[in-house]
Amino acid sequence: MTLTLTKEEAIKMLEKIGAKIETGGKHHIMARLVVDGRLIFLIPISNGSKDIPAGTTQKIFRELGLIRRDHCEKLRNGSMDREEYLGILRDRGIIHDTK
Repeated sequence: MTLTLTKEEAIKMLEKIGAKIETGGKHHIMARLVVDGRLIFLIPISNGSKDIPAGTTQKIFRELGLIRRDHCEKLRNGSMDREEYLGILRDRGIIHDTK
């Protein structure tokens, strides 16, 4: 089974982990997450009304640093919060504690 997203689902899930949603021009919006002054991701999302294609959805999750399917599903379903997401990035060595 392949994970799918609508534009609205993608925006909602990205906002939940703290991403800022910005206008990226006429055809895209941009989701940007900065942690401790470091850009973690900058993801373009089409302004179109169609569902996001499965391949693009996979690229979004890879860009988010999520490689486990259960993590992707949890974020997509809204049960993962920002702290849990950042914990996954810490575990993978993508970000580090600043304490």
